[in-house]
Amino acid sequence: MFIFIYDKIRTNVLLGGGEMEKAIRKAMEENKKILIIYVDRYGHFSKRMIHIISYKEKKLIAYCYARREIRTFHQDNILAIEQVREQMEV
Repeated sequence: MFIFIYDKIRTNVLLGGGEMEKAIRKAMEENKKILIIYVDRYGHFSKRMIHIISYKEKKLIAYCYARREIRTFHQDNILAIEQVREQMEV
């Protein structure tokens, strides 16, 4: 069942790539962290908090907080994206 959901989500991402690109560009312009659900080239899923450094040709260069290093993420492998709401310190 999960594979079916994965295929459905991936198809939607590929068909609606313009919305994904808008969200990526907005996060980069506003200098915001984002959460992504990502599938790597081996089919492994992960949830990552990243800070985008650059975006070109459907590749994101970003600091990955989980790995604590700069990583490359391919837009076609991003299944979901959400802007992180940062709490204000009082």
